[in-house]
Amino acid sequence: MLPKSSTNLRYRVQKLNLPRTKALYPLFEIISNSIHAIQEKKETEKSFNGKIEIKAIRNDEEEVLKEISDIEQYPINSFSITDNGIGLNKENLVSFAEFDSEKKLAIGGKGVGRLICLKAYNKLIVNSIYQNGTIIKQRKFEYRKSKEGFHNYEDDLLTTQKNTGTNLILSLCEEKYQNFIPKSLMEIGRQIVNHFQLYFIQGIQPEIIIKNQDDVEINLNKLFE
Repeated sequence: MLPKSSTNLRYRVQKLNLPRTKALYPLFEIISNSIHAIQEKKETEKSFNGKIEIKAIRNDEEEVLKEISDIEQYPINSFSITDNGIGLNKENLVSFAEFDSEKKLAIGGKGVGRLICLKAYNKLIVNSIYQNGTIIKQRKFEYRKSKEGFHNYEDDLLTTQKNTGTNLILSLCEEKYQNFIPKSLMEIGRQIVNHFQLYFIQGIQPEIIIKNQDDVEINLNKLFE
């Protein structure tokens, strides 16, 4: 069943103020959600090792970018974020659809993260593997700046995947924000570490890797050290 947003999504996004200098905040929001999904999974699987992989998607064809010597001269237009957390189960989906959700109040969440994402990006493309009882299921959809928000929604899909997790694409950044996204993968990595420094200081962060389309990658845990 298609989830119902609790208000007019398009209007809420229009009202939201996101300075261009905060162009990486949507990425921070998704990383934060991934961390929380991993922590939620750890509550039932104590020995579980969480991992988040972030892929920067630049303005050109991937095969072309793999062949050039300096990929970082190309602007970033999208990010793909993949985690091995608990997935978008029924409870998390309800929280996702509800604006100003109270689900994450205890850990500082304000329930407007996806609005921030849509302020800067054309849409969110979500593909999540979650557990429904003893069965692993898949749910996927696009989240856009429309009144309803949800599009191309598919749920309760059978999958051959054995583990839960979510892939979310911040797709097609608005030009006024894209110009403020650093082209350097190292600089983006530094800003992520700085934003989540309390997790790193306490040693409770999962493994976080950021990479380019040429498969050059930076381990942010090692960068922090």
